[in-house]
Amino acid sequence: MGRTTLDGSFTEFSIPTSGSGPHSITVGPDGNLWLAEFAVNQIGRLTPRGSITEYSIPTPNTSPFYIISGPDGNLWFTEWYLNTFPGENVGVSLSSGTTLTFANVTNAGETTVTSSNNGPTPPSGFTLGDQSTFYDIKTTAT
Repeated sequence: MGRTTLDGSFTEFSIPTSGSGPHSITVGPDGNLWLAEFAVNQIGRLTPRGSITEYSIPTPNTSPFYIISGPDGNLWFTEWYLNTFPGENVGVSLSSGTTLTFANVTNAGETTVTSSNNGPTPPSGFTLGDQSTFYDIKTTAT
């Protein structure tokens, strides 16, 4: 990770887990920088003094991709990719606070979750909120 000043001075910070694949970064409500470590299934916190702490995501192999600071004072992140293995219950946490669970998987597969602000027209009589999010969840697991 790196920091640059407006005059072009650079400072680099080593992420403790090699090959972590940091993808996105946001300022948290605590004033720290938070990053999604895509390749190692972790969320990292970087303090203004340069100290990095890493937190493992409880659901294995989800690959956090984007992270944002939400209006509720929490950090929200997408779990981009799930490896779905036999005998496991796998949960996908959506930013809406909803969790979708694939229960009792018998055949391994891959699960992907993508989101977008563009989706189908709502049914007659329904309106969507200001920041609607649509999820496309696909799995080859059975």
